[in-house]
Amino acid sequence: MFAHAVGTCDLMVYQAIPFLAESKLEAGAKALSDVASAGFALYLVGQSGVALAVAWANKASRVFPQWLTVLGYPVAALSLVGSFGAVVTSSRFVAGGGPLSGICLGVFLTWYASLDIVLVARPSASQS
Repeated sequence: MFAHAVGTCDLMVYQAIPFLAESKLEAGAKALSDVASAGFALYLVGQSGVALAVAWANKASRVFPQWLTVLGYPVAALSLVGSFGAVVTSSRFVAGGGPLSGICLGVFLTWYASLDIVLVARPSASQS
């Protein structure tokens, strides 16, 4: 939960900087943007680790349907690629806070929601 809160705060900073920064505070806005970029990149690295760990654990235990494992690996890879937005500033698509960051977050949250639905929908041990 903490990681998702940090990621959300970083995205809010990205959205607020262009509207709140005055032209005379350009250096401060750039510094704040760089900090938000690094923070969101670290969030995406952690997000990648969660997806990889769940997919790897499920491959061994087969607790969840196999499609969650199969989809977990590309979700982890996409999140890791998205974390490079902290160091890539030449491409607006890849740069932190750009479209790739939003795609990574959306794909991960969709996969994670699927995991949650599977957990809620499956019968408990007492029902089987």
